Amino acid sequence: MLQISHISKTFNPGTVNEKKALNGVDLHLNSGDFVTILGSNGAGKSTLFGAIAGSFVVDEGTIRTGRISPVFRITSAANSSAGSFRTP
Repeated sequence: MLQISHISKTFNPGTVNEKKALNGVDLHLNSGDFVTILGSNGAGKSTLFGAIAGSFVVDEGTIRTGRISPVFRITSAANSSAGSFRTP
């Protein structure tokens, strides 16, 4: 189970480079659910997975897991990166 409630994340707050990456995101997944996350560049997909993985603290909201352990793995190549999220 994964429960995301009202999470928000802003990078570089209060500067000219301020970027609201996530704004009030809600998501509930039960064990065995399959989800595909789609979006254009800068839509917040990687930020969402980074928040789930605990790579940084969100500004607002909560992320709860039940009996699953999130794993986020990043593999870098020359100009690209790929991430995967899996549950045991």
